[in-house]
Amino acid sequence: MKLSINISPDTVLSKNFVSKIKAHIEESTLSFSQIEIEITEELLVQNEVDVARVIDQLHDLGIAVALDDFGTGYSSLAYLSRFDFDKVKIDRTLVLNLDTQRGRDLFSLAVQLGKISNAEIVVEGVEELKEVEFVSSVGVRYIQGYYYYRPISQQGIFAQNLLKDFGSEQDASDNSQATVTESV
Repeated sequence: MKLSINISPDTVLSKNFVSKIKAHIEESTLSFSQIEIEITEELLVQNEVDVARVIDQLHDLGIAVALDDFGTGYSSLAYLSRFDFDKVKIDRTLVLNLDTQRGRDLFSLAVQLGKISNAEIVVEGVEELKEVEFVSSVGVRYIQGYYYYRPISQQGIFAQNLLKDFGSEQDASDNSQATVTESV
């Protein structure tokens, strides 16, 4: 099992973020290789130097890093060349246009661009069988979306005993969620 966690930009850039993540994982039943931190382009725009340092530190621990919402930002291509992502997650907005030839072509192009980075490709927001079939037809192996599962809140993760509660040091404003990715 791999646990994919969306982390807010403010949390990633907070003091001692990596050491806190490390401590939480060490207290849990999971290994570092089972954890994936999802970051958005919004974070990359805020402070590229600090983000690169955090990504390197996470990789040193064996934690994977995913670029979330690929295809929605104005400079996503530049980030694919500057950062070492383990996974690129294609945003649902590109899935919403699969009913037109233009939409299918743009989606296929986004997949090709993601593959150039040698990252694993995941398509977000897949809800219908026809979307699963198209995604599979362009060579994508992994999808995420309501077709299989809904996101699980941080409280849901703890209720299912996947992780110990982070305790009082957890930022109450952090709306982290975990998602399940399935192979097609």
